[in-house]
Amino acid sequence: MAKKKINIPPGDREMIIPPIGNKERRNLELLFNLIRYPNGLSFEHIKRLMPEHYNNENLDSDQRKLRRDIDTLESQGVAIKFYSDNYCGERNIYKIINSPLNREIIFSKDELLTLSVIIAKEMEISYSEDLLIACQKIFQKNLDIFPKFAKSSQVNEKEIGNEKESIEKNLFHTLLQVVKDRKPIKILYFKDFPEVASERNIDPLLILKRNSLDFYLIGYDRDKREIRRYIIPKILRITILEGDLIKKSETIKEEDLNYHPLAFKIHEPKSLTFKCDTNLIWKFINFLYPHPYTKNSNKISIITTNISALYPFYIKDSDCILNTDSDEFILGLKKYINDLQTSYNAIK
Repeated sequence: MAKKKINIPPGDREMIIPPIGNKERRNLELLFNLIRYPNGLSFEHIKRLMPEHYNNENLDSDQRKLRRDIDTLESQGVAIKFYSDNYCGERNIYKIINSPLNREIIFSKDELLTLSVIIAKEMEISYSEDLLIACQKIFQKNLDIFPKFAKSSQVNEKEIGNEKESIEKNLFHTLLQVVKDRKPIKILYFKDFPEVASERNIDPLLILKRNSLDFYLIGYDRDKREIRRYIIPKILRITILEGDLIKKSETIKEEDLNYHPLAFKIHEPKSLTFKCDTNLIWKFINFLYPHPYTKNSNKISIITTNISALYPFYIKDSDCILNTDSDEFILGLKKYINDLQTSYNAIK
């Protein structure tokens, strides 16, 4: 049989695909793995999945390579974000955002009711702050079936073992209850020392968890008339007030959820720009999460209301930052180092 001839229109040419290089293969494999794990991947997990690409004995070298690969993917339109942790308990992960593979779990009313009963029974056996935080997220649109915990589940003195922890458990449970019931409160709160605590009238809106240890209360300060963050271990006393909330939870903005020390309101907003080592800029980016920043080549610009939060990072990773446009940062850093030296000499 004669072979059929295929006519190619004039002007069209057969495309010649060049052989794929090691870098392109690595980037494609990284992309496919990030798609395969929509909850995100840590650096250690990526190394296990791609040992032929990230196998340098020098971890910093592999981390710099990963950072360059992520920058390459982002330049091609793949949005990747760094998170300190995820819902699975992994720490320091990279995750594709707005991925079509992401799914939202939707519960029916009957399923939520069953889940509420199961959680309430579990809390009677073993009190868990993590489970209470999860309940706030799961039942935020169905507060009428929020799990009802027996008194025995709030504080178990035998398990806690000391009075201080017992008070902290009671305070935490009270906060969860007032957030659920939308009740205004008065708190006795301190910034630096318990001896100089002051009272604040607030509308509690949300409890925010950072990593596995730090808990913050997001609330509307009625006196300052703005949304503020309160470190829960610094709350000494809670009094439930009469009446309704002035502000509702929908008034919370994304910037209100920024629990980074750079966002603490110590002074008026200040703008700073840092020139960074290209190979080490990822350290600064990791430190900044979730504080907003802008990146232009190897320069990072931020706005902060707590410039002193940068000093410990600089001392630990001074090789990352090459210079800055802020004389105030330089003077403050020198004072911070001198104060550390004075404190060190005092205890020698």
